[in-house]
Amino acid sequence: MVTVTGGTCFGLMGISQDAANVGRVRAWIIERLEEKIAFPLFMATETRNDIVSCASEIVANSVVHAAHGTRGDAVKIRLILLRYRIRVEVTDPGPRNQGGALHADTPNSDAETGRGLFIVDALSADWGDRLDGDGRMTWFELER
Repeated sequence: MVTVTGGTCFGLMGISQDAANVGRVRAWIIERLEEKIAFPLFMATETRNDIVSCASEIVANSVVHAAHGTRGDAVKIRLILLRYRIRVEVTDPGPRNQGGALHADTPNSDAETGRGLFIVDALSADWGDRLDGDGRMTWFELER
């Protein structure tokens, strides 16, 4: 495990920008949580499900909306154990256009897409994003 500012990294995974990989990420997160947190002893099933749901939404956004490059593992997922929270960070090549910070809009009830960040906002204790030289890093935290 690697110590990161304010916590300990207990999982790092890289995937290509392929929608089929979202399911792989879900399974990997469940596996890592079970190994590290001794689920279900120290984490409620609902919390685990919320972590998996939020991560799925952010990874799916990265696969669909980020600039597609030639790098094999363009999307990186990092799991961090904080004192009272679990933090998940998803880094991708960045926006196709130079958009600003992400925000969770209320979804259009007729739309088939566009609910991802709304779900993350509703389920997580906190979330955000930042653009830097490596692309966009979107993160969220849930209480353990």
